[in-house]
Amino acid sequence: MKDTHNSTHILAYRPDIDGLRALAVLLVLIYHAFPKWAHGGFIGVDIFFVISGFLITSIILKGLSTNTFSFVWFYCKRIIRIFPALLLILASSILLGWIFLFPSELQILGKHLISAVGFFSNFTYLSEAGYFDSRAVEKPLLHLWSLAIEEQFYIIWPLILWLGYKCKLRIDILIVALWVISFAINIDYAHHSPVLDFYSPQSRFWELLTGAYIANLASSRNGAGRIQLPSWASYSLPQIVSILGFAMLVVGVTVTYAHSRFPA
Repeated sequence: MKDTHNSTHILAYRPDIDGLRALAVLLVLIYHAFPKWAHGGFIGVDIFFVISGFLITSIILKGLSTNTFSFVWFYCKRIIRIFPALLLILASSILLGWIFLFPSELQILGKHLISAVGFFSNFTYLSEAGYFDSRAVEKPLLHLWSLAIEEQFYIIWPLILWLGYKCKLRIDILIVALWVISFAINIDYAHHSPVLDFYSPQSRFWELLTGAYIANLASSRNGAGRIQLPSWASYSLPQIVSILGFAMLVVGVTVTYAHSRFPA
């Protein structure tokens, strides 16, 4: 495979995705600051998972289709995008922890810092307690559990897609099969171990795979075999889907609670 920084890897700017990001951030902020206003606002994290799965899969599929995909390039780009902000957060946490925390608390913070750098925070917090317990406020890096799950997905997903592409498998069937497995694990954990369900990558990957399926669908529609729709349908269908999607998010925020089974 070529190790290239060709512009074919770069996706076109999507203002709609930026809008979804802003909505996800707003929901999470409102949930933590004013939980009674949006008691299901934590689903903003799930929105991020779907967005991440969509963007990463779009990048990989575009590289594979043009024979320009490079594992080296892919992971270097991920490091460049993630590590500056992550290192700033970790450095700030070390400084503030040194000033304000007791030695025993600083030791716990150190364990969480190592987990964050190694992208296994979700497993660390899983071994300690649930996300919604009373001690969550004492864990300033707790939010990095979601980043850990994303990075764990990024480690294995490019290889799976590359193998599927090289073996000429139906990518849509591959994604659906993995989605079903992950979702089944999710349902099982939700009934038997809710905390494990919350932090486990196996029970979370279906969300990223949802974005992956949409990316593959969009990639297929933009290819040679895309279906030609009448002009009125080409305009109306995206609007209808957008309205339905927003309505589903509103329902998710209003009917989901911290104590709800996941998925609710």
